[in-house]
Amino acid sequence: KLKDIIAASSQFSDSSDSGRNLIFSYIDAAAITRQDATVEATKSKRASAFKAWKSFLHSIDFTRSLYLDGFDTFQKNIIMSAFAHAVRIGAFSSRRNEHLVEGTVNTTVSYVAQTFRSNNRGDPRLDTDGKMCFLLNEQWRAYKNLDGKRKKQKALPMMVLRKMLDLSDSHWETAVSWLLIGAIFFAMRSCEYLETNTKEEYRRTKILRLKNIAFKKNGGIVQHNDPDLADSDLVIVTFEFQKNTKRDVQVHMFRTTDSVLNPVKAFAETVSRIRSYPGSTDDTKICTILRSNGQIEEIKSNQVRDRLKTIVELIGGEVLGFTKEDIGLHSVRSGGAMAMFLSGTSTIIIQRIGRWSSEAFLEYIREQVESFTAGVSQNMINFEHFFNLNLIATQTAVETDNKSGPEFVPFQVQFSQLALNNDSS
Repeated sequence: KLKDIIAASSQFSDSSDSGRNLIFSYIDAAAITRQDATVEATKSKRASAFKAWKSFLHSIDFTRSLYLDGFDTFQKNIIMSAFAHAVRIGAFSSRRNEHLVEGTVNTTVSYVAQTFRSNNRGDPRLDTDGKMCFLLNEQWRAYKNLDGKRKKQKALPMMVLRKMLDLSDSHWETAVSWLLIGAIFFAMRSCEYLETNTKEEYRRTKILRLKNIAFKKNGGIVQHNDPDLADSDLVIVTFEFQKNTKRDVQVHMFRTTDSVLNPVKAFAETVSRIRSYPGSTDDTKICTILRSNGQIEEIKSNQVRDRLKTIVELIGGEVLGFTKEDIGLHSVRSGGAMAMFLSGTSTIIIQRIGRWSSEAFLEYIREQVESFTAGVSQNMINFEHFFNLNLIATQTAVETDNKSGPEFVPFQVQFSQLALNNDSS
């Protein structure tokens, strides 16, 4: 289609055949390259969204134009808002009796808009000012209000993983325990260290391989076959592919003094175990497991989730403050963020370790534990009085009869005292 557009242009009427063929070859090559911009899962979702759009147009008996040619901007906005509502009520979903949440509806409409743009049409969601139209903005807000509060998985305390290892009786259970202990220190996504229901080739985030795990001691690299691998000073994890499109991000963690809750030991145990398997290579996934029947398999996320829930149930809600129904594999990621936050780690460091592009991680942890606001009320009354410097010039001009000048409060605010869990000395 792109070649046809260029071929129809009078601007190339004087070009030679070789010149036109060259630009056409570049156009084809660029189109092939763009195929790698998104993973298969995204392409599939985009195709499904546009299929729903075509079904919508057919349902209203409109077949004149897939891209609403001939409608003005506001008319397109109205039609898109109607399509959004049809998606909302599940008109194109296999589960007709269930309303789709705002995020799903918004994403579906966004995919349709992307198809419009890729076909040289304007974004039908935008108003004449180029902003998201008022109708859809109001619709998204209403859907969010009607959807109610989204239940977040509780952050997992590290003591759960210590208990999990303590209760491990099999090779598989021990392998899972060390895998989760390593994961929580890096606030990993489950799809970075476990096999999920979505095939790896269909998603951007890839499972870590042995080649992505490195160890250092005294400034030098420690080989994976070193018998003292667990005594390394630090472990370095390279995340080659991530959900936020960042590539080859390296995060390192130093060893702790704990014999169990130790990122270096956890990854040393995992790496040494897998290296002992026949046929393992640098490209072997860190979720690889050798079963008792001699079969090499990959540890599945649903199996680990069940194991995690079992341990939480054994510990009990009276100890943890939540039940097995409140947690999932994302609890490991948020648990890592929680542990760092409560230990006084700055938000910028937490973002770096967990590879968050913003302070969004705070949404996972901010309401869960009382420790989050420990000391805040006391810190607030420590600064009962402060002086507004903006009034200095005015007060100086007015109080001409006060030879000693305005009276200032001799108190210097130390911002470090405002940090949570940071007692001033």
